[in-house]
Amino acid sequence: MHFLIEILAQELYNCNSSCSEGTGKTKIGNIDTNPIVAATTVPLASTEMGKVIKDNPIIGLGIGIAAVMAVAQEINEGINSYITDKVKDVFFANDATSSDEKSTAKLPNQGTVNGNVEGAPPVDAGKQGKHVQGHPNNVSSKSQWKSGETGVNETQEAWQNGTTLKDGTKVWDAGKVVGQNGETGVRVHTDGKGNIHGYPVNPGQYLK
Repeated sequence: MHFLIEILAQELYNCNSSCSEGTGKTKIGNIDTNPIVAATTVPLASTEMGKVIKDNPIIGLGIGIAAVMAVAQEINEGINSYITDKVKDVFFANDATSSDEKSTAKLPNQGTVNGNVEGAPPVDAGKQGKHVQGHPNNVSSKSQWKSGETGVNETQEAWQNGTTLKDGTKVWDAGKVVGQNGETGVRVHTDGKGNIHGYPVNPGQYLK
């Protein structure tokens, strides 16, 4: 983009210098060979009309300005394309964000939410929120999911794949860090309504 702007600046300078000398030409090139002008005009250098145009400073100035305007238009199109690509990059980058992170920002104060684990019970948002940073129900003394995450999907995965303990809860080794303090496991509770909520734990504390 900077390169295109430099081209425009140079063309403006060239047009100003050459046209002020009364040559009727610009350093953009002769009108019969300049690719920008040639794209919109018929080569005239070999005709009488072509000689008149090339030797006329006023007409030459007009052609120079037209050429610069063409360059400017190309620059605008290039900038628009550049901006569009950047917007797409941002859009697709956000779109590539895990569904769990998307649900994080939208975790309601109460009610239930569903992740992407098919067949798993819904997650109680109010209880889950106690372990989610920034949530109205957050209790800082409890274990916390990583910043920006709710652990909705992990909780459902833990319910589906975890080991059932004697107290009826399930613990699952996620094989990755899910908690703020480096926890790699998830413990899940099921309430009387069949809804679940979970939080990060050290799996080694429960799975022996």
